[in-house]
Amino acid sequence: MEILDKAPGSRLLPKGASTTDKIKYDLCSRFVVYRREKGISQKDLAARLGIDPAQMSKLLHYHIDEFSLGHLLDLLLVIYPKTEVKFEVA
Repeated sequence: MEILDKAPGSRLLPKGASTTDKIKYDLCSRFVVYRREKGISQKDLAARLGIDPAQMSKLLHYHIDEFSLGHLLDLLLVIYPKTEVKFEVA
């Protein structure tokens, strides 16, 4: 039980979040889905991405304030190298 008390909880996207925060939140969700689909541990995913397990935990729990948009995109390209980013101007 002691370990759970120290684990970071998942964060929700706040109401009125900026466009950047919405994109970062969506990117974090891609890592959660990838981990679940591949059935790999958080530690193994951290090693694959070249980050420490504490950072991986923050990423998987949507601590978007801990990461820049560019860093999240760079990490995503490690597991999805054919990723393309497109923007639509409204």
